[in-house]
Amino acid sequence: MSQLAVFSSPGILSELSIHFSGDCDGIISLPTQHQERFNQILGSLSSLKLQNAYIDLFSVSFTGLVELRLERLELGSRLMFERLLRAISSALNLQYLSLANVSSECDPDMNSLDNSELSVSFPKLKIIHLSGIWFNDLEIIVKSFVSGNEEWIIHIQEASLYRNVPGIYPETTHGELASLLQDLNVVTLIIEGRSDGSWIDPAGLSRILTALPTITTLKLNSWTFFREHWEALVRVQSSIEAENIRFPLLREFYAHRARIFDDNGIHTVISSHNIQKLRLTGRLCTEEDGIGRPITDEDDIATRLASNIADFSLTESRYHPCEALEKLYNVL
Repeated sequence: MSQLAVFSSPGILSELSIHFSGDCDGIISLPTQHQERFNQILGSLSSLKLQNAYIDLFSVSFTGLVELRLERLELGSRLMFERLLRAISSALNLQYLSLANVSSECDPDMNSLDNSELSVSFPKLKIIHLSGIWFNDLEIIVKSFVSGNEEWIIHIQEASLYRNVPGIYPETTHGELASLLQDLNVVTLIIEGRSDGSWIDPAGLSRILTALPTITTLKLNSWTFFREHWEALVRVQSSIEAENIRFPLLREFYAHRARIFDDNGIHTVISSHNIQKLRLTGRLCTEEDGIGRPITDEDDIATRLASNIADFSLTESRYHPCEALEKLYNVL
């Protein structure tokens, strides 16, 4: 990076990606004689991606940044997370923001951020993508953002129910998660399951979906489907059941690495929504055979879906559990 500061100038580069493959502890800084010029180069970029590279952006003034992707950053305390958000708030032209596996440790004595004065706004923001975020960091993000017309793409997993307190990891509830996200314009929701079963019960899944009526794309990875799980996805339109009025109307549905014990329920789900695109991969299982066998094009579930949905295919999944989830599993 020092070479970049020496041999480049602000305005020459438009895109920059910095990735450290090994362990990266603490803030990465340059010698004083190079730091100011490097900050100027960063400030002139239109696209910046930092992966496993914690660079303090607090002294950077972003004049033309349109896209920012931050991945695999362990920031330490909540104050450092807030410092990061304040730093990038200078990017008034930002249109796309992605935070993946960006984390801070939670103070066990601080369970609420109601007294936080942090407020960030991006007037031109179109899309914000969150993946692998602990519950305490979701709180910081959601409660500090001044919502506009941006669309949210959120990838949650079991770690999203926990606060990142090392050695303790206190758990929240599905209801608390739903309440936290309910005012966001979430258009795509991805929920990461686990190989030994779904970590959200049907009632919890329904509650989260009901809190996010703007969802049009739902992706369930490594999910186990019994009849009651399919029922939780059905959009009931009866005026008698008022709680279903807010239930999202799906247009795209993805079920990757699914374990399906009830292969009829998916058809009821499809008929209750306006699904135009469906991707499915997984195994058909029985109570006697929990391992099951791979779903093929010849199976009844596939032929029926193909006849009812124009854009349907069985496809392999490339999704992998995020690092926050893996870290949690190593402790619990």
